[in-house]
Amino acid sequence: MSEPQSMRLKTIGVPKEIRGGERRVILLPKSVEELVKRGWRVIVERGAGGGISVGDSAYQQAGAQIEDTEAVWTLADIVVKYKAPVPEEFRFFRRGLTLTGILHAEGDPVLTAALLESNVAAYSYEFFQTADGCFPLAVAGGRIAGRMAALYGVWLLQAHHGGLGKAPGFQHDGADAVNCVVIGSGNVGGAATEALLALGCRVTLLTSGIDGQNRAEARFGAYGDNLGIQINSGDVLASSIAASDLVIGAVLISTFDTAPMVTEDVVRSMRAGSVLVDATAGYGGGYMPTFDRQTSLESPLFAKHGVLHCKIDNYPAAVPATAVQLVNTIYTPYLIVLLESLRTGTEDPVSQRGLVTCDGKIVHAEVLRHAKHWKLSR
Repeated sequence: MSEPQSMRLKTIGVPKEIRGGERRVILLPKSVEELVKRGWRVIVERGAGGGISVGDSAYQQAGAQIEDTEAVWTLADIVVKYKAPVPEEFRFFRRGLTLTGILHAEGDPVLTAALLESNVAAYSYEFFQTADGCFPLAVAGGRIAGRMAALYGVWLLQAHHGGLGKAPGFQHDGADAVNCVVIGSGNVGGAATEALLALGCRVTLLTSGIDGQNRAEARFGAYGDNLGIQINSGDVLASSIAASDLVIGAVLISTFDTAPMVTEDVVRSMRAGSVLVDATAGYGGGYMPTFDRQTSLESPLFAKHGVLHCKIDNYPAAVPATAVQLVNTIYTPYLIVLLESLRTGTEDPVSQRGLVTCDGKIVHAEVLRHAKHWKLSR
């Protein structure tokens, strides 16, 4: 009797990330070693860890096999990536392949179409969800994005960028405070608030409701006069932003059908040289419709109505060493459970909620909702 297909899954492939400027790798040698101990064959692409100064020899010592791009993709039953594949990698897609990564398929119709046409089973880390509704694999990226958004926002206030020319932390010496508004108190907004307070800014944190306000007060209650926590409403938002130097938007979901919040009129109320940062960098106009384009780590801003706009969707890529260490600590236990469930044919509810395509069909509700907007559905 032949063994079930699920029991024959034995090989994990770790490709080198080739998306522009990407230096991260999804698995460090210590995670590879753990998988090898569990009976997995792990194939790592030559140079995969070079961007964070982890050499091929470290992976070999952990038990990995070092191969070229073609071998990693073609020999692996399951390919684990950090970021979504780029079009030149689509040629490796095939029926029977399982793919994992931070795919953001809901914002990428080209990738989604390729996954459907090739019948790849694709799991997206950001959608892994526990029974209590939490998204544990979004924590690492969210915390980094929030802190980096705060650092970029304060940096852009410098006069040579066109900013107001203000520096935080000198109000006790007679200078004006840097007044900031953070919209949203989740992973991203909380991390942004921590960073701004540590820099000496004065922060108004806007929460989505009373529960968020209570959680924020429990977390940040020790910051005293430098922090005000309020429930977000139209009037509170408009008055807070009009008096601000820096606004960081950290609303979790922003897409083509999200109602505008920081409207054109609200942006016009801001002083010339103030800064507006969309830290969660959603799709379409969303809740910050004056963002008609994304910016980048290399070219972080554009001006509109005299306000500097910054919408970077890959802050963790700027700090790859830190990002990879956090991700390996947080992701590896969940990846192990997913991999073992695939090998044994049992279902893991947490990772199953992150399944976006399977057998040529979209199986995740959020991706399907976007696909209907693109008129791409199966």
